[in-house]
Amino acid sequence: MDFFESQLISQFVADNFYWLFLGILVLNLTQRKHQKTAQKKRLATLYLAVAALVLYSAGQLVLNYEVGDIYLLLVLVIVVGVIMRFRDRVFPFTLRCVQSGKRLDMHSILYRDSNTLPEFDEPEPESEPEQDPQP
Repeated sequence: MDFFESQLISQFVADNFYWLFLGILVLNLTQRKHQKTAQKKRLATLYLAVAALVLYSAGQLVLNYEVGDIYLLLVLVIVVGVIMRFRDRVFPFTLRCVQSGKRLDMHSILYRDSNTLPEFDEPEPESEPEQDPQP
């Protein structure tokens, strides 16, 4: 079996990446409830869903046109390159609080752009309009 004619990787991608794509979209929809605190992370999951869709589509095309996995690997290299170029936008998720270093819970990891524990987020003080002193 020649590697350039094999379709094992494409078959795996075509079978499983559709479900990965749907799972990422469901996560993105759950982040919609937290739009004020998780806008960056919501966009990041959308970028990841697009990457999974591109890989799934490439896997399907390789199977439909009966070409080798080398074309899927080429698309994979391109997708990984784009993700690495924009990794700050695609992977804003951290496991530890940026202020205390404690481990974050799943809610903070997925739904809080600040990557801090809730007790470290202080509400912004409302500035009162300055009043000119009366002479």
